[in-house]
Amino acid sequence: MIEEYVLFHWFLLLCQQLEEPLNWLNRRRDIQLISYLATAKPTANSLLKAKPAAERLAGNAFFLTFGKEGTISPYTVTEQLFDSFRRLTEKGLDPYLLVVFFDGDSYVVQRLSLLDKKHEKLTLSPPETKLYNLTANAFERSGIPIDYKGKRLAFYVSRASKKVSITKGSVPTVNLKVKVSGIVEQSPVTLTPSSLIEVQHLLEENVNQNTEKLLKKIRDANVDPYGFGLHYLAQYFGDDVDWSYWKRVYPQVRFNVTTKVNIESTGLIR
Repeated sequence: MIEEYVLFHWFLLLCQQLEEPLNWLNRRRDIQLISYLATAKPTANSLLKAKPAAERLAGNAFFLTFGKEGTISPYTVTEQLFDSFRRLTEKGLDPYLLVVFFDGDSYVVQRLSLLDKKHEKLTLSPPETKLYNLTANAFERSGIPIDYKGKRLAFYVSRASKKVSITKGSVPTVNLKVKVSGIVEQSPVTLTPSSLIEVQHLLEENVNQNTEKLLKKIRDANVDPYGFGLHYLAQYFGDDVDWSYWKRVYPQVRFNVTTKVNIESTGLIR
């Protein structure tokens, strides 16, 4: 545990030029599959000196959070050492780091930092981070809020899946299909069988619009944490020419998001 704690301290200190230290760390067979990466705000030193109300050591809180043994949150996009090293070296797949900060009482993780191969390019807001986790990782136990008849309705996602296909043309189109199932966890109005269909359509439109907006924002930052470039190369048996083509057209890539929502039952709270 001490070695893991020191290692995590080292990870939090990393801010630029990740390739060399990650290359060395990834060769350590005793830590390859058990180490998590994150970035600290404002500094790693201040974060590790903080004193949470429920934990004496920062390492305990971090491992409970990232290992999903103590806290399961749709805002927690766990990133392990071996995956970051792969993202750092793989064509068409860019790394990311979860942002950790201390709010005076506990450690908070609700933002995601997106990187190219060397530097931070974009930081997602909490709603964007949750949406990325749902659409990129098919993260379950999430929630989708919408406005229904002037009031707030909450949909709980119990199962999720996603599928990606990319058309080949002068400007490729990324087709992202998302399927989610769950329950209406909170509804301000009584839902009838006919109104359930309306709610499903509203939920689907909400995910479609917000996901397309997020994908364009990530594309405009010229990063690819979803791995669309890698998927394109795999789908069309790409070589260096295809990779050069994808890098050239990625800023103009179009997105088509299709969401299918299945409401299994109605509200727990009214």
